[in-house]
Amino acid sequence: MKTRIPVFTYHDAVNNTLVWDLSFLARNKYRTLDANELHSLSLDGRISAAEKCVVLTFDDARLSCWTVLTPLLNEYQEKVILFVAPNLLTELPGSSRNTSSQEHCSWEQIAAMSTSGLIDIQNHSMEHELIFSGSEIVDFQHPYGVGHYPFYKSFRDGLLDADSWGTPIFTYAWRGAREEEFIPSPELTSHCVDFVAENGGRDFFMNRNWRNLLNAHISGFCGKRGEMRRIPFERESYIRNSIRSSQKVILEKTGCTPRFFAPPAHSYDALVVKILKEEGFLGLFNGGSPSTADKDGFVIFGRERKGAPRRLPGKGRETLLMRAMKKVQDVLSR
Repeated sequence: MKTRIPVFTYHDAVNNTLVWDLSFLARNKYRTLDANELHSLSLDGRISAAEKCVVLTFDDARLSCWTVLTPLLNEYQEKVILFVAPNLLTELPGSSRNTSSQEHCSWEQIAAMSTSGLIDIQNHSMEHELIFSGSEIVDFQHPYGVGHYPFYKSFRDGLLDADSWGTPIFTYAWRGAREEEFIPSPELTSHCVDFVAENGGRDFFMNRNWRNLLNAHISGFCGKRGEMRRIPFERESYIRNSIRSSQKVILEKTGCTPRFFAPPAHSYDALVVKILKEEGFLGLFNGGSPSTADKDGFVIFGRERKGAPRRLPGKGRETLLMRAMKKVQDVLSR
């Protein structure tokens, strides 16, 4: 790799955050790239020392990418890469599907984004099917979502109900990248859910220390958290079918043929890379490792998972002091 171009990850498009990021990039004359531009520059290094490049990526095509992101991109004339998982999207208008609680974009909206020239549509698997991949608890189900962890129905159906508040959320990964999955103990789930119900239900989560209380409660649990089980499927076929079927749908709906892939939950291994190369892909977008290219020109792009473009060098950048002050304000406002 001859260039080090920062690649940033978003899921939801939050207006105030995006205005700050996009205005900072425009003010400081950063050039935003699509996937093909990034791939070319990463391989041959044809970029001047004076040119500042950055890549903005959005996963899942959540509805805010249409309602918030698209108007802002039109205003600032910046580019982003949008990774789409077809089975997460709503149907076209006029279908029988109920979209009153729409969480993701429709195909009509995706098609309009694609023709804008500012939003580069790429592949995020067909079904975005996630599994629990380990015994580490990363959060708990509660009335306000699961913190910054995305809420995927593929392994958490029904957890929006009050009867499930307090259910542990374990480390998760894309099904295509794992041979085994973690099956939580029903006794542990009941242990947590009952504790929340006995301590006020929704009111329990008004306590700013509720996670600490649940973690302390779990420490007294004497049973097993769960067990690892081998997934009964042919993984290579699963991966290939997921990639091919999503490619077909994206092409039908937008006229685009993606050549870059972002694995759900940043989960992949050598088999995923092998299949992507065989299917004609040019690169994969990872979660945080440095970008690397192999002898075939296939690039694994590292993405900044916790960074933000407004922290790059330039006028009006977000400093460490500003971040610290914001954290204090967030605590005081609770």
